[in-house]
Amino acid sequence: MVTDPLADFLTQLRNASTAGLKKIKAKHSRMRGDVLSILKKEGFIEDFELKKEGK
Repeated sequence: MVTDPLADFLTQLRNASTAGLKKIKAKHSRMRGDVLSILKKEGFIEDFELKKEGK
């Protein structure tokens, strides 16, 4: 089975928005950070914070 991490992330954002959540947790990646930057620039999200979890 093949998965699409970006599609899964966008679905997670959509589901959180539908549920009225203001925060979500997702694994960090450069692509997700770039997508979040674009969404913020275009006014779809208010803000975001990227945190890398230590091992």
